[in-house]
Amino acid sequence: MFKHYGVDILFQRCECSFADFLKQQSVEYTVLPYLDDIVLRYIVNGVRKYAYITYPNTIDEYVEYVYITTEIPEDLNWQNIEADRIHQEAGDPPMELPTRARVIFDDCKHRWLQENPPKDLMESIKPRKPDPEEMSQMFIGYNTNLEELKEMDHHDVPELDEGEYNEIYRRHELWTQRGSKSNREE
Repeated sequence: MFKHYGVDILFQRCECSFADFLKQQSVEYTVLPYLDDIVLRYIVNGVRKYAYITYPNTIDEYVEYVYITTEIPEDLNWQNIEADRIHQEAGDPPMELPTRARVIFDDCKHRWLQENPPKDLMESIKPRKPDPEEMSQMFIGYNTNLEELKEMDHHDVPELDEGEYNEIYRRHELWTQRGSKSNREE
């Protein structure tokens, strides 16, 4: 047993089909409609459970890794359950649920890096930082903006507190103040 985002997860290595096991026990289950993950939902003793199933790379035997929980992961990422188990077995602490700000920032950064490939070999060698102005515009695609990201919990996004983002935030505040002044004067 281990914890993932504060929820107990029971891990089992099965040398049989977990779905077949449930059938043998006369437990009805539903395979949830995920494309990339195999998740069974079933009820035992009045308790709804979920079994996330993965298949390790084994050649000589049939093996399923089964992760049983009573909750759908809050980030909706079943694969993080397995990653968390592997990291905890290696001695790392349990994963922490990222903030919405972290998820938005990371996705915008990933998209920016894809849309702005390095221009030459030298540029591809050194780490690249996305342009803060362009990133601020990309946040809008998530129905938010830099101001809202800075106001929400963003303890795991130190980048938002760096100079460039603070300057954009300051300029926007000044612009907003000027706009509200001129509205009052009319």
